[in-house]
Amino acid sequence: MKKNAVLVFSQNLIIDSIANVKREVYDCQNILLLTTHQLFDYEIDEVSKIFEKNVKALTFIDFLTADELVYCDQEAYKKENIDVKRYEDEIKRIKNELVVTKVEKCYSADVKLILCDDLGIDKSVWLKKEYRYVKCEYYHVSGRNGIKRRTKDFIKGVPFVKKYIENKNRKSAPIDEEVYVGYWHDTKYVFIGKMNRVGYRIEMDFVKSYEEAVRLHNKIFENKERCIYLTSLHESYRVSVPNLPQYAVYQIQDGYLPPIYSCYYKFIPDNHSYYAWDVMGERVFKSQNIPVKIMPFRKKIYLPEPKPVEEIKKVLIVASGSGDWTALKNRSDEDRMVQAFIAVAKQFPQIMFVYRCHPVWVHPEHQGVHSIVRVAECLEKSGLGNIKISANIPEVHEQTFTVTYPRSSLEEDLRSADIVFGDHSVSMIDAAMQGILFASVNVMKRQNLFASVTELGFPHCISVDEICHLLNNIKTTEFMEGYFRAISNYNKMTDIED
Repeated sequence: MKKNAVLVFSQNLIIDSIANVKREVYDCQNILLLTTHQLFDYEIDEVSKIFEKNVKALTFIDFLTADELVYCDQEAYKKENIDVKRYEDEIKRIKNELVVTKVEKCYSADVKLILCDDLGIDKSVWLKKEYRYVKCEYYHVSGRNGIKRRTKDFIKGVPFVKKYIENKNRKSAPIDEEVYVGYWHDTKYVFIGKMNRVGYRIEMDFVKSYEEAVRLHNKIFENKERCIYLTSLHESYRVSVPNLPQYAVYQIQDGYLPPIYSCYYKFIPDNHSYYAWDVMGERVFKSQNIPVKIMPFRKKIYLPEPKPVEEIKKVLIVASGSGDWTALKNRSDEDRMVQAFIAVAKQFPQIMFVYRCHPVWVHPEHQGVHSIVRVAECLEKSGLGNIKISANIPEVHEQTFTVTYPRSSLEEDLRSADIVFGDHSVSMIDAAMQGILFASVNVMKRQNLFASVTELGFPHCISVDEICHLLNNIKTTEFMEGYFRAISNYNKMTDIED
Protein backbone atom coordinates (compact mmCIF):
# COMPACT_ATOMS: atom_id res chain seq x y z
CA MET A 1 0.00 0.00 0.00
CA LYS A 2 1.39 3.41 -1.05
CA LYS A 3 1.79 5.93 1.74
CA ASN A 4 1.51 9.66 1.22
CA ALA A 5 3.05 12.56 3.14
CA VAL A 6 2.40 16.31 3.22
CA LEU A 7 5.05 18.65 4.62
CA VAL A 8 4.16 22.29 5.27
CA PHE A 9 6.92 24.89 5.64
CA SER A 10 8.13 28.38 4.70
CA GLN A 11 11.34 29.78 3.25
CA ASN A 12 12.51 30.41 6.80
CA LEU A 13 13.36 26.71 6.94
CA ILE A 14 17.01 25.87 6.33
CA ILE A 15 16.54 23.22 3.65
CA ASP A 16 19.23 20.86 4.95
CA SER A 17 17.41 20.57 8.28
CA ILE A 18 14.46 18.88 6.57
CA ALA A 19 16.57 15.78 7.16
CA ASN A 20 15.03 15.91 10.67
CA VAL A 21 11.90 14.29 9.21
CA LYS A 22 13.60 11.81 6.89
CA ARG A 23 12.72 8.91 9.18
CA GLU A 24 9.10 10.08 9.26
CA VAL A 25 8.71 9.78 5.47
CA TYR A 26 11.14 7.00 4.55
CA ASP A 27 8.32 4.61 3.54
CA CYS A 28 6.17 7.24 1.79
CA GLN A 29 6.04 6.93 -1.99
CA ASN A 30 4.39 10.32 -2.54
CA ILE A 31 5.68 13.38 -0.73
CA LEU A 32 4.08 16.80 -1.19
CA LEU A 33 6.05 19.88 -0.15
CA LEU A 34 3.51 22.63 0.54
CA THR A 35 4.89 26.13 1.04
CA THR A 36 3.91 29.79 1.14
CA HIS A 37 6.82 30.57 -1.20
CA GLN A 38 7.56 28.93 -4.55
CA LEU A 39 10.33 26.37 -4.23
CA PHE A 40 12.98 26.84 -6.91
CA ASP A 41 14.06 23.79 -8.92
CA TYR A 42 17.41 23.53 -7.16
CA GLU A 43 15.65 23.50 -3.77
CA ILE A 44 13.33 20.69 -4.87
CA ASP A 45 16.39 18.76 -6.04
CA GLU A 46 18.05 19.28 -2.65
CA VAL A 47 15.02 17.85 -0.82
CA SER A 48 14.84 14.92 -3.24
CA LYS A 49 18.48 14.08 -2.52
CA ILE A 50 17.89 14.27 1.24
CA PHE A 51 14.85 11.96 1.04
CA GLU A 52 16.43 9.85 -1.73
CA LYS A 53 13.23 10.01 -3.76
CA ASN A 54 11.31 12.41 -5.96
CA VAL A 55 9.03 14.93 -4.33
CA LYS A 56 6.24 17.19 -5.54
CA ALA A 57 6.07 20.89 -4.66
CA LEU A 58 3.02 23.17 -4.55
CA THR A 59 2.30 26.53 -2.93
CA PHE A 60 -0.65 27.86 -0.96
CA ILE A 61 -1.72 29.94 -3.95
CA ASP A 62 -2.16 26.78 -6.05
CA PHE A 63 -5.21 26.02 -3.91
CA LEU A 64 -6.81 29.47 -3.88
CA THR A 65 -8.82 31.48 -6.41
CA ALA A 66 -8.61 35.24 -6.84
CA ASP A 67 -12.07 35.61 -5.28
CA GLU A 68 -10.99 33.58 -2.24
CA LEU A 69 -8.00 35.88 -1.72
CA VAL A 70 -10.32 38.88 -1.64
CA TYR A 71 -12.61 36.96 0.71
CA CYS A 72 -9.73 36.48 3.18
CA ASP A 73 -9.17 40.24 3.45
CA GLN A 74 -12.83 41.16 3.60
CA GLU A 75 -13.85 38.44 6.06
CA ALA A 76 -10.92 39.30 8.31
CA TYR A 77 -12.04 42.92 8.44
CA LYS A 78 -15.54 41.82 9.54
CA LYS A 79 -13.96 40.02 12.48
CA GLU A 80 -11.27 42.59 13.35
CA ASN A 81 -11.53 46.26 12.37
CA ILE A 82 -9.74 47.93 15.26
CA ASP A 83 -6.27 46.43 15.68
CA VAL A 84 -4.29 46.12 12.43
CA LYS A 85 -1.99 43.38 13.76
CA ARG A 86 -4.94 41.23 14.80
CA TYR A 87 -6.49 41.95 11.38
CA GLU A 88 -3.37 40.60 9.66
CA ASP A 89 -3.39 37.53 11.92
CA GLU A 90 -7.03 36.98 10.99
CA ILE A 91 -6.21 37.17 7.27
CA LYS A 92 -3.51 34.55 7.77
CA ARG A 93 -5.78 32.27 9.78
CA ILE A 94 -8.61 32.37 7.22
CA LYS A 95 -6.18 31.81 4.37
CA ASN A 96 -4.62 28.79 6.09
CA GLU A 97 -8.04 27.32 6.82
CA LEU A 98 -9.03 27.58 3.17
CA VAL A 99 -5.79 25.94 2.06
CA VAL A 100 -5.82 23.07 4.54
CA THR A 101 -9.47 22.27 3.71
CA LYS A 102 -8.64 22.02 0.00
CA VAL A 103 -5.45 20.05 0.59
CA GLU A 104 -7.38 17.54 2.70
CA LYS A 105 -9.83 17.04 -0.17
CA CYS A 106 -7.09 16.54 -2.75
CA TYR A 107 -4.55 14.52 -0.75
CA SER A 108 -5.16 11.64 1.60
CA ALA A 109 -2.01 11.85 3.71
CA ASP A 110 -0.73 9.16 6.05
CA VAL A 111 2.01 11.44 7.35
CA LYS A 112 1.09 15.08 8.02
CA LEU A 113 3.85 17.35 9.26
CA ILE A 114 4.16 21.08 9.79
CA LEU A 115 7.71 22.39 10.09
CA CYS A 116 7.22 26.17 10.40
CA ASP A 117 5.01 28.76 12.06
CA ASP A 118 5.98 31.91 10.19
CA LEU A 119 5.89 33.76 6.83
CA GLY A 120 2.21 33.20 6.15
CA ILE A 121 1.78 29.92 8.01
CA ASP A 122 -0.57 29.64 11.00
CA LYS A 123 0.61 26.49 12.78
CA SER A 124 -2.47 26.29 15.02
CA VAL A 125 -4.75 25.80 12.00
CA TRP A 126 -2.75 22.79 10.81
CA LEU A 127 -2.44 21.27 14.27
CA LYS A 128 -6.25 21.21 14.48
CA LYS A 129 -6.21 19.09 11.32
CA GLU A 130 -3.91 16.58 13.05
CA TYR A 131 -0.67 17.78 11.49
CA ARG A 132 2.26 17.19 13.80
CA TYR A 133 4.85 19.89 14.41
CA VAL A 134 8.49 18.90 13.98
CA LYS A 135 11.09 21.49 14.85
CA CYS A 136 13.86 22.07 12.31
CA GLU A 137 16.52 24.76 11.85
CA TYR A 138 15.57 28.28 10.78
CA TYR A 139 17.19 31.42 9.42
CA HIS A 140 15.29 33.48 11.98
CA VAL A 141 13.80 32.47 15.32
CA SER A 142 11.11 34.68 16.82
CA GLY A 143 10.30 34.60 20.51
CA ARG A 144 6.90 36.27 20.10
CA ASN A 145 4.91 33.01 20.29
CA GLY A 146 6.44 31.69 23.50
CA ILE A 147 4.35 31.42 26.68
CA LYS A 148 6.65 33.86 28.49
CA ARG A 149 6.34 36.40 25.68
CA ARG A 150 2.56 36.03 25.46
CA THR A 151 2.31 36.57 29.22
CA LYS A 152 4.42 39.72 28.97
CA ASP A 153 2.26 41.01 26.10
CA PHE A 154 -0.88 40.40 28.19
CA ILE A 155 0.53 42.28 31.18
CA LYS A 156 1.63 45.15 28.93
CA GLY A 157 -1.95 45.41 27.70
CA VAL A 158 -3.28 46.27 31.16
CA PRO A 159 -4.08 50.04 30.92
CA PHE A 160 -2.10 51.39 33.89
CA VAL A 161 0.85 49.07 33.08
CA LYS A 162 0.74 50.16 29.46
CA LYS A 163 0.81 53.85 30.43
CA TYR A 164 3.69 53.29 32.85
CA ILE A 165 5.72 51.45 30.19
CA GLU A 166 5.01 54.13 27.57
CA ASN A 167 6.21 56.90 29.91
CA LYS A 168 9.29 54.91 30.88
CA ASN A 169 10.13 54.09 27.26
CA ARG A 170 9.62 57.71 26.18
CA LYS A 171 12.02 59.01 28.82
CA SER A 172 14.71 56.46 27.96
CA ALA A 173 14.19 56.47 24.19
CA PRO A 174 16.37 58.68 22.00
CA ILE A 175 14.71 61.68 20.35
CA ASP A 176 13.46 60.87 16.86
CA GLU A 177 15.11 63.65 14.88
CA GLU A 178 13.27 62.96 11.62
CA VAL A 179 11.02 66.00 12.08
CA TYR A 180 10.64 68.87 9.61
CA VAL A 181 8.83 72.21 9.65
CA GLY A 182 7.41 74.16 6.71
CA TYR A 183 4.84 76.88 6.06
CA TRP A 184 2.12 77.06 3.43
CA HIS A 185 -0.30 80.00 3.19
CA ASP A 186 0.69 81.10 6.70
CA THR A 187 -0.10 77.67 8.16
CA LYS A 188 2.57 75.71 9.99
CA TYR A 189 3.12 72.10 8.90
CA VAL A 190 5.20 69.58 10.82
CA PHE A 191 6.30 66.51 8.88
CA ILE A 192 7.10 63.46 11.01
CA GLY A 193 9.36 60.78 9.55
CA LYS A 194 11.60 60.40 6.54
CA MET A 195 10.51 62.42 3.53
CA ASN A 196 12.18 60.20 0.90
CA ARG A 197 8.97 58.87 -0.62
CA VAL A 198 6.97 62.11 -0.70
CA GLY A 199 9.21 65.14 -0.31
CA TYR A 200 9.79 65.50 -4.05
CA ARG A 201 6.03 65.78 -4.55
CA ILE A 202 5.47 68.60 -2.03
CA GLU A 203 5.56 72.25 -3.16
CA MET A 204 6.75 73.44 0.22
CA ASP A 205 10.16 74.09 1.72
CA PHE A 206 10.82 72.04 4.84
CA VAL A 207 13.61 72.53 7.34
CA LYS A 208 14.73 69.86 9.75
CA SER A 209 13.86 70.99 13.27
CA TYR A 210 15.48 69.54 16.37
CA GLU A 211 13.43 71.94 18.47
CA GLU A 212 10.20 70.50 17.07
CA ALA A 213 11.53 66.97 17.55
CA VAL A 214 12.10 67.71 21.24
CA ARG A 215 8.56 69.11 21.56
CA LEU A 216 7.10 65.93 20.07
CA HIS A 217 9.30 63.79 22.30
CA ASN A 218 8.02 65.69 25.33
CA LYS A 219 4.41 65.28 24.18
CA ILE A 220 3.90 68.96 23.45
CA PHE A 221 1.47 69.31 20.55
CA GLU A 222 -0.24 72.23 18.80
CA ASN A 223 -3.92 72.56 17.96
CA LYS A 224 -5.00 72.19 14.35
CA GLU A 225 -5.84 75.90 14.17
CA ARG A 226 -2.10 76.62 14.46
CA CYS A 227 -0.41 73.50 13.13
CA ILE A 228 -1.09 70.54 10.84
CA TYR A 229 0.93 67.35 11.25
CA LEU A 230 2.01 65.40 8.18
CA THR A 231 3.55 62.00 7.54
CA SER A 232 3.58 59.41 4.77
CA LEU A 233 1.72 56.09 4.80
CA HIS A 234 4.94 54.16 5.40
CA GLU A 235 6.19 56.53 8.10
CA SER A 236 2.92 56.94 10.01
CA TYR A 237 4.06 54.51 12.71
CA ARG A 238 6.34 57.30 13.99
CA VAL A 239 3.43 59.64 14.77
CA SER A 240 2.68 60.06 18.49
CA VAL A 241 0.13 62.88 18.16
CA PRO A 242 -2.83 61.98 20.45
CA ASN A 243 -6.03 60.80 18.83
CA LEU A 244 -7.96 63.88 19.94
CA PRO A 245 -10.15 66.19 17.79
CA GLN A 246 -8.06 69.30 18.53
CA TYR A 247 -5.15 67.83 16.53
CA ALA A 248 -5.02 67.06 12.81
CA VAL A 249 -2.73 64.58 11.03
CA TYR A 250 -2.60 63.86 7.29
CA GLN A 251 -1.01 60.71 5.90
CA ILE A 252 0.33 61.26 2.38
CA GLN A 253 0.12 58.63 -0.34
CA ASP A 254 3.65 57.40 -1.08
CA GLY A 255 3.10 55.01 -3.98
CA TYR A 256 0.42 54.03 -6.48
CA LEU A 257 -1.76 51.54 -4.64
CA PRO A 258 -4.04 49.17 -6.57
CA PRO A 259 -7.21 51.13 -7.51
CA ILE A 260 -9.50 48.47 -6.07
CA TYR A 261 -7.80 46.72 -3.17
CA SER A 262 -9.17 44.30 -0.62
CA CYS A 263 -6.43 45.35 1.80
CA TYR A 264 -8.07 47.87 4.13
CA TYR A 265 -6.72 51.37 4.84
CA LYS A 266 -9.27 52.18 7.53
CA PHE A 267 -6.89 51.41 10.40
CA ILE A 268 -6.10 55.02 11.24
CA PRO A 269 -6.87 57.22 14.28
CA ASP A 270 -10.01 59.32 14.08
CA ASN A 271 -8.06 62.55 13.63
CA HIS A 272 -5.97 61.19 10.74
CA SER A 273 -6.92 61.81 7.10
CA TYR A 274 -5.37 60.94 3.75
CA TYR A 275 -3.75 63.16 1.13
CA ALA A 276 -3.31 61.82 -2.41
CA TRP A 277 -0.89 62.96 -5.11
CA ASP A 278 -3.60 63.09 -7.77
CA VAL A 279 -6.98 61.67 -8.79
CA MET A 280 -5.34 58.34 -9.63
CA GLY A 281 -3.93 58.15 -6.12
CA GLU A 282 -7.37 58.83 -4.63
CA ARG A 283 -8.97 55.76 -6.18
CA VAL A 284 -8.12 53.12 -3.60
CA PHE A 285 -9.38 55.31 -0.74
CA LYS A 286 -12.60 56.22 -2.53
CA SER A 287 -13.20 52.54 -3.33
CA GLN A 288 -13.26 51.91 0.44
CA ASN A 289 -15.35 55.02 1.20
CA ILE A 290 -12.44 56.62 3.03
CA PRO A 291 -12.30 60.45 2.99
CA VAL A 292 -9.34 61.64 0.93
CA LYS A 293 -8.18 64.92 -0.62
CA ILE A 294 -5.63 65.78 -3.25
CA MET A 295 -2.69 67.33 -1.44
CA PRO A 296 -3.24 71.13 -1.65
CA PHE A 297 0.48 71.85 -1.88
CA ARG A 298 1.30 69.07 -4.31
CA LYS A 299 4.00 69.49 -6.90
CA LYS A 300 2.64 68.35 -10.24
CA ILE A 301 5.10 65.98 -11.85
CA TYR A 302 4.84 65.41 -15.58
CA LEU A 303 6.49 62.54 -17.43
CA PRO A 304 8.85 63.49 -20.26
CA GLU A 305 8.94 61.74 -23.60
CA PRO A 306 11.04 58.57 -23.31
CA LYS A 307 14.59 58.49 -24.56
CA PRO A 308 14.97 56.70 -27.90
CA VAL A 309 16.21 53.11 -27.59
CA GLU A 310 18.50 52.01 -30.40
CA GLU A 311 19.31 48.67 -28.84
CA ILE A 312 18.24 47.09 -25.57
CA LYS A 313 21.34 46.34 -23.54
CA LYS A 314 20.10 46.47 -19.95
CA VAL A 315 16.75 45.53 -18.38
CA LEU A 316 16.01 46.40 -14.75
CA ILE A 317 13.38 44.44 -12.81
CA VAL A 318 12.07 46.15 -9.65
CA ALA A 319 10.27 43.86 -7.21
CA SER A 320 7.85 45.04 -4.55
CA GLY A 321 7.13 42.67 -1.67
CA SER A 322 4.55 40.70 0.23
CA GLY A 323 3.44 39.97 3.76
CA ASP A 324 0.33 39.12 5.73
CA TRP A 325 -1.30 42.55 5.43
CA THR A 326 -3.29 41.25 2.45
CA ALA A 327 -4.03 37.82 1.03
CA LEU A 328 -3.79 39.24 -2.50
CA LYS A 329 0.00 39.40 -2.39
CA ASN A 330 1.73 36.09 -1.92
CA ARG A 331 5.35 35.29 -1.22
CA SER A 332 5.25 32.77 -4.05
CA ASP A 333 4.31 35.59 -6.45
CA GLU A 334 7.75 37.15 -5.99
CA ASP A 335 9.46 33.82 -6.67
CA ARG A 336 7.41 33.23 -9.82
CA MET A 337 8.46 36.61 -11.17
CA VAL A 338 12.08 35.61 -10.59
CA GLN A 339 11.47 32.39 -12.52
CA ALA A 340 9.75 34.31 -15.33
CA PHE A 341 12.71 36.62 -15.89
CA ILE A 342 15.18 33.73 -15.80
CA ALA A 343 13.14 32.27 -18.67
CA VAL A 344 13.22 35.63 -20.48
CA ALA A 345 16.97 36.02 -19.94
CA LYS A 346 17.53 32.62 -21.58
CA GLN A 347 15.93 33.95 -24.76
CA PHE A 348 17.93 37.20 -24.81
CA PRO A 349 21.56 36.30 -24.04
CA GLN A 350 22.71 39.64 -25.48
CA ILE A 351 20.76 41.62 -22.82
CA MET A 352 21.86 42.08 -19.21
CA PHE A 353 19.00 41.64 -16.73
CA VAL A 354 19.39 43.19 -13.27
CA TYR A 355 16.97 41.98 -10.58
CA ARG A 356 16.36 44.49 -7.79
CA CYS A 357 14.72 42.86 -4.76
CA HIS A 358 12.99 45.32 -2.47
CA PRO A 359 15.07 45.96 0.68
CA VAL A 360 12.07 45.25 2.96
CA TRP A 361 12.05 41.62 1.82
CA VAL A 362 14.48 40.70 4.59
CA HIS A 363 12.18 41.68 7.43
CA PRO A 364 11.31 38.45 9.30
CA GLU A 365 7.58 39.05 8.74
CA HIS A 366 7.79 40.09 5.09
CA GLN A 367 9.49 37.93 2.48
CA GLY A 368 11.96 36.41 4.94
CA VAL A 369 15.44 37.19 6.27
CA HIS A 370 17.08 34.84 3.73
CA SER A 371 14.95 35.95 0.78
CA ILE A 372 17.41 38.17 -1.11
CA VAL A 373 20.31 35.73 -0.66
CA ARG A 374 18.00 32.97 -1.86
CA VAL A 375 17.19 34.82 -5.10
CA ALA A 376 20.90 35.49 -5.63
CA GLU A 377 21.54 31.74 -5.27
CA CYS A 378 18.75 30.97 -7.73
CA LEU A 379 20.12 33.36 -10.35
CA GLU A 380 23.61 31.93 -9.90
CA LYS A 381 22.39 28.35 -10.20
CA SER A 382 20.53 29.22 -13.41
CA GLY A 383 23.92 29.15 -15.10
CA LEU A 384 23.12 32.31 -17.04
CA GLY A 385 25.70 35.03 -17.22
CA ASN A 386 23.20 37.72 -18.19
CA ILE A 387 20.93 37.90 -15.16
CA LYS A 388 22.18 39.03 -11.78
CA ILE A 389 20.90 40.51 -8.55
CA SER A 390 21.34 44.25 -8.01
CA ALA A 391 24.42 45.22 -6.05
CA ASN A 392 22.74 48.49 -5.01
CA ILE A 393 20.09 47.21 -2.60
CA PRO A 394 20.39 49.10 0.73
CA GLU A 395 21.54 46.87 3.57
CA VAL A 396 18.83 46.36 6.16
CA HIS A 397 19.04 45.11 9.74
CA GLU A 398 16.09 44.14 11.92
CA GLN A 399 17.27 46.49 14.66
CA THR A 400 17.27 49.51 12.32
CA PHE A 401 14.50 48.37 10.00
CA THR A 402 12.78 50.97 7.87
CA VAL A 403 10.37 50.84 4.96
CA THR A 404 11.47 54.19 3.54
CA TYR A 405 14.68 54.50 1.57
CA PRO A 406 16.35 57.38 -0.27
CA ARG A 407 15.21 57.50 -3.89
CA SER A 408 18.87 57.92 -4.75
CA SER A 409 19.44 54.24 -3.83
CA LEU A 410 17.72 53.38 -7.12
CA GLU A 411 19.82 55.76 -9.23
CA GLU A 412 22.74 53.42 -9.91
CA ASP A 413 20.39 50.65 -11.09
CA LEU A 414 18.54 53.08 -13.35
CA ARG A 415 21.79 54.25 -14.90
CA SER A 416 22.01 52.89 -18.45
CA ALA A 417 18.75 50.90 -18.06
CA ASP A 418 16.78 50.81 -21.31
CA ILE A 419 13.53 49.56 -19.78
CA VAL A 420 12.21 48.81 -16.29
CA PHE A 421 9.77 46.02 -15.42
CA GLY A 422 7.88 45.58 -12.13
CA ASP A 423 4.55 44.49 -10.69
CA HIS A 424 3.39 47.67 -8.96
CA SER A 425 6.52 49.45 -7.80
CA VAL A 426 6.56 53.25 -7.88
CA SER A 427 10.16 52.82 -9.07
CA MET A 428 8.67 52.38 -12.54
CA ILE A 429 7.31 55.93 -12.35
CA ASP A 430 10.72 57.08 -11.05
CA ALA A 431 12.22 55.55 -14.18
CA ALA A 432 9.66 57.27 -16.41
CA MET A 433 10.57 60.62 -14.82
CA GLN A 434 14.03 60.09 -16.27
CA GLY A 435 12.70 59.21 -19.72
CA ILE A 436 13.20 55.46 -19.26
CA LEU A 437 10.58 53.08 -20.65
CA PHE A 438 8.66 50.87 -18.22
CA ALA A 439 6.15 48.03 -18.34
CA SER A 440 4.24 46.35 -15.54
CA VAL A 441 4.19 42.59 -15.10
CA ASN A 442 1.79 40.16 -13.45
CA VAL A 443 2.76 36.59 -14.31
CA MET A 444 0.38 35.32 -11.60
CA LYS A 445 -2.58 35.96 -13.94
CA ARG A 446 -4.61 37.50 -11.14
CA GLN A 447 -5.53 41.09 -10.29
CA ASN A 448 -3.32 43.68 -11.98
CA LEU A 449 -1.99 45.64 -9.00
CA PHE A 450 -0.83 48.48 -11.26
CA ALA A 451 -4.16 48.82 -13.06
CA SER A 452 -4.58 52.54 -12.43
CA VAL A 453 -1.39 53.16 -14.42
CA THR A 454 -1.82 50.54 -17.13
CA GLU A 455 -5.36 51.78 -17.80
CA LEU A 456 -3.69 54.95 -19.08
CA GLY A 457 -2.13 52.85 -21.85
CA PHE A 458 1.24 51.80 -20.44
CA PRO A 459 2.33 48.27 -21.44
CA HIS A 460 1.42 45.34 -19.21
CA CYS A 461 2.61 41.73 -19.54
CA ILE A 462 1.05 38.61 -18.04
CA SER A 463 3.44 35.93 -19.33
CA VAL A 464 7.01 35.21 -20.40
CA ASP A 465 5.85 35.25 -24.02
CA GLU A 466 4.36 38.72 -23.64
CA ILE A 467 7.55 40.07 -22.03
CA CYS A 468 9.60 38.62 -24.89
CA HIS A 469 7.17 40.03 -27.46
CA LEU A 470 7.49 43.49 -25.90
CA LEU A 471 11.30 43.33 -25.97
CA ASN A 472 11.24 42.25 -29.61
CA ASN A 473 8.85 45.03 -30.64
CA ILE A 474 9.96 47.92 -28.48
CA LYS A 475 11.36 49.89 -31.43
CA THR A 476 8.27 49.57 -33.59
CA THR A 477 6.20 52.61 -34.50
CA GLU A 478 3.07 50.96 -33.09
CA PHE A 479 4.66 50.41 -29.67
CA MET A 480 6.13 53.90 -29.41
CA GLU A 481 2.93 55.64 -30.55
CA GLY A 482 0.99 53.76 -27.85
CA TYR A 483 3.61 54.69 -25.27
CA PHE A 484 3.48 58.39 -26.21
CA ARG A 485 -0.31 58.30 -25.78
CA ALA A 486 0.11 56.79 -22.33
CA ILE A 487 2.55 59.56 -21.36
CA SER A 488 0.04 62.14 -22.56
CA ASN A 489 -2.78 60.46 -20.61
CA TYR A 490 -0.68 60.42 -17.42
CA ASN A 491 0.16 64.11 -17.75
CA LYS A 492 -3.48 65.03 -18.40
CA MET A 493 -4.47 62.99 -15.33
CA THR A 494 -1.93 64.96 -13.28
CA ASP A 495 -3.69 68.21 -14.12
CA ILE A 496 -7.14 67.05 -12.98
CA GLU A 497 -8.35 68.63 -9.74
CA ASP A 498 -11.12 67.43 -7.41
